[in-house]
Amino acid sequence: VPSWYWNKGLHDATILNIAVVNIQYDFTQKNPIRNYYSIKLDSSNALFDTSIEELRFMNAKILSNKDDYQGCWWFDDSVEICGAKIIITIQITDYRNPKQHKTLKIQCEDVTVLRK
Repeated sequence: VPSWYWNKGLHDATILNIAVVNIQYDFTQKNPIRNYYSIKLDSSNALFDTSIEELRFMNAKILSNKDDYQGCWWFDDSVEICGAKIIITIQITDYRNPKQHKTLKIQCEDVTVLRK
């Protein structure tokens, strides 16, 4: 498990906002950070890790549908390391239909975890 990973889990954290942030970068660098996918969370109701405010997935590419996840709950996740790429699969519970789970799949090169 990578050192940045939220080992305790984010089950029942609420997704407040999701955004793609493009960054001006130095194109002469070998592998610059060009963007990140930001997931802002209210983890105060999470069962285990209540300190996370935001996850930033660097040089991200969304591999699943781009649904509206705002207000939904984090249900479960898995991390797969594929060479220099990281694939994170997040199961999300839609508050409008709690029996329905959606899947958000993100490919990235690194993850930054911002805590309270």
